[in-house]
Amino acid sequence: MEAQEIISLLDSDTITIKGTPISERQFTGVALLSGPMSMTLRNKDVVFFSPVSYFNSLPNDFIDDRLFFLYVDEPLKPLSPNSSIVLISHRNDWLESFEFVAQEFRELQRKKEQVLKLTRLVNRGSSLKSLINAAASIIGTPACILDTSLSFLASSDGFPTWIADGADKTSGMLPEDALNLMKHKGLISPAQPSDLVVFDWYDDKGNVFTNHFSFIHSRDNIIGSISFFTKNEHLRQSRIEMIPAISQIVSIEMQKSNSYLLNKSLYYTHLFRQLEEGKYPEDTDQLRLRFSFFGYQLKKYMHILLVDLSRDYMPSERVNSLAKQLHPLVPNSIYVINETEIIFLLSDDDIHEESLCDQEVIRHALADTAADVGISSIYLNPERTPSYITEARRSVLTGRKVDPDLRVYPFPRFRLLDIVSNVMDGSLLYSYRYPPLVHVIDTDIENDTYLTLTLYEYLQNPTDPEAVAEKLFIHKNTLYYRLGKIREIMGHDFKDAETIACIQMTFHVLRIQDRFDKLVTRTKK
Repeated sequence: MEAQEIISLLDSDTITIKGTPISERQFTGVALLSGPMSMTLRNKDVVFFSPVSYFNSLPNDFIDDRLFFLYVDEPLKPLSPNSSIVLISHRNDWLESFEFVAQEFRELQRKKEQVLKLTRLVNRGSSLKSLINAAASIIGTPACILDTSLSFLASSDGFPTWIADGADKTSGMLPEDALNLMKHKGLISPAQPSDLVVFDWYDDKGNVFTNHFSFIHSRDNIIGSISFFTKNEHLRQSRIEMIPAISQIVSIEMQKSNSYLLNKSLYYTHLFRQLEEGKYPEDTDQLRLRFSFFGYQLKKYMHILLVDLSRDYMPSERVNSLAKQLHPLVPNSIYVINETEIIFLLSDDDIHEESLCDQEVIRHALADTAADVGISSIYLNPERTPSYITEARRSVLTGRKVDPDLRVYPFPRFRLLDIVSNVMDGSLLYSYRYPPLVHVIDTDIENDTYLTLTLYEYLQNPTDPEAVAEKLFIHKNTLYYRLGKIREIMGHDFKDAETIACIQMTFHVLRIQDRFDKLVTRTKK
């Protein structure tokens, strides 16, 4: 214990402090002086109790840089500049103070031994719950362990609500005000983490709460934190000094049991799970704030980019490497890794129905893998995130059916195909074929012409007939002739939206039925 802590244990009304207070020295015991005790007096880490009459007989060499508690049984001699004295007027108060300080040193020694005994719990494979209960008992306050996602791994029995009254009881995440406070104190993703931080917060009733916070390390990595809490009182310095040792013992157990995470991805996993399960803050600004704690800015317009890994086994280290490789290619994004997929959430301030990420570069990055990518359409409401994750998955499934070499499948290009591919009754698909277009297809087959392909290419780019004609290797006048012939065969124009939709639906049905190349492009027999 330090001198200030020892003095603070005594009744201030019974003591008078003289001389220069000793600071930054740890005292390890106490001695009651009587008779010749030169060996004991050589120790500067012992607190000495004696009458003034005994003290007055000591040379300055045995007084300087030592802490004395003196019973005033005669006038005190002049003090040297380096003496530190506490005077107690009444003998009974002095004796009681000696017994009390001696008892406190014995109690402190027991607590230090209990800290060492925590290693036995680790060796026996005890849970973090058992460890935190033992640690809380040693320090004498409620305590908890957080992982690097700022979620509870364990808390001591009877953990009070005033510490985390708004914590999510399902995911164990901290409430908003606690997250804000920790961010303000620089305890979220710190550039240079410290071993121990002590900080206060207040409630509207004037109560003062104190968090004695210590990071838990595994070599150079932060794997969590441990906190001990007090309400309207200060934790004694001798107890605070035990916390780093406790945190290192907890670190051993966390590494042994894999109860930790070495990066921030679990934090976002929690947020994704909350979104998927509908457990999101009603206030979107609060959700954006939660995303910002590790530096990510959730902007207005969102997409989901999903990397499907289900077709081929990939070791976890390879999955992590692929995720890190793709991350710079997906602008303003965060990602989580699931069992068979990597999910990116990307957002932008500008509205784009199809994500602006470079699909060709992503396709190249996937060249040595069996993975494919689905990209959802745009959305604004975070509440809808589960639907758009599902949408990205469906985009991959649909895209693989009709264009397995494409590898990257934006849902906006596959929306109608997705509808068609989800028709379970195969015979029902025939009813979605537009009869006038089927008549054109039959005419092509009968006369070996390419009117259907002409119509398909034209509807892909109706505002630029020259480009369509060039793609078909025909003159623009020939294109107009063919379009007129198609109208004649169909008995119907194709300028209105409903007719165009029916025609496009037919093309998508043919794709799903694997008949498109045989009946439209005529590249398959």
